[in-house]
Amino acid sequence: MTMIEINRLIKCGMPLCSGRAAYSVGCEGALPAARIYLCKKCAGELSELLKKALTPKSPENMIAKKTRKNSTEKSRENQEAQ
Repeated sequence: MTMIEINRLIKCGMPLCSGRAAYSVGCEGALPAARIYLCKKCAGELSELLKKALTPKSPENMIAKKTRKNSTEKSRENQEAQ
C-alpha cells in the first residue's frame, strides 16, 4: 500500500464529500482508477476510525481487578447475611 500527497484537482472519493483530494491511497503499480482519493478532513476521520479499530486494548489492571473482585465478594456476603 502507498499513500501519496497529490496536487491535482481531483474530487474526494468519499460519498457526500465535496472536498478536493489531498491524498491518493492504493497498491503500488495500480491504475489511477483503482486508487482511493481522500481530502484532508476525510483522511483524518478515517485515521481516527482505524486507530480505534486496530489499537489493542490494554489488559485489565491487576490491582483494579483484585479490588473489584473483593468488593463483589463483600456484597455477596452482605446479601447472604440479610
